[in-house]
Amino acid sequence: MGNTKFVPNRAAFRAMAVSAEIRAAVVAEAEKAKVIAEGLSAPITKTGEYAGSFEVHTTTQPLNTRFGTHEVAVGILENTSGHAAAVEWGNAHDHRPHRILGRTLDGLEHG
Repeated sequence: MGNTKFVPNRAAFRAMAVSAEIRAAVVAEAEKAKVIAEGLSAPITKTGEYAGSFEVHTTTQPLNTRFGTHEVAVGILENTSGHAAAVEWGNAHDHRPHRILGRTLDGLEHG
């Protein structure tokens, strides 16, 4: 076998990290998470406002690597309900932390 040398095309890797294909992949994963989160929130639903407030979108974020920092596409699942933090961590009205988003992440990792 002859001498070969791989020279990465860093500009192409950077472009790929924010490409439409990568965005579609991270949004698809966030949509899977949304289904899990909605299912986990069903037993605690009283009005449906919290369960109906999950939204998926994509953005870019800086990623630090040993090769430097560059932008990557990320998929985001968020709950826009005014009481999302209280559901996640508990509050004076309900001390139980339901951890819907935390448990959703656990479900993705083990699913």
